[in-house]
Amino acid sequence: MLGNAKSQWHLASSYEEGKGTVRNQIEGYAWHECAQAPYRAESGGKQEASKITRDIDVAMPRVLTAVPEERRRLAGIYISLYAQQ
Repeated sequence: MLGNAKSQWHLASSYEEGKGTVRNQIEGYAWHECAQAPYRAESGGKQEASKITRDIDVAMPRVLTAVPEERRRLAGIYISLYAQQ
């Protein structure tokens, strides 16, 4: 899953919505952040990647609203760990 933007996006959505896992907005935010950059790089003309890029654009403000500023630092730690792989 690490390095696979589609899987990261699905995991982010699962955490955000609590589908198949315990709802965790911080994990959802972290995985959306990790999925964002690779998808933007991949989206050049690919329909599926473009759709998911748009979905991430919609999800990020919603997730940011749900994660208080002080908790985003914890998400930053997750992001640095997840994005390095």
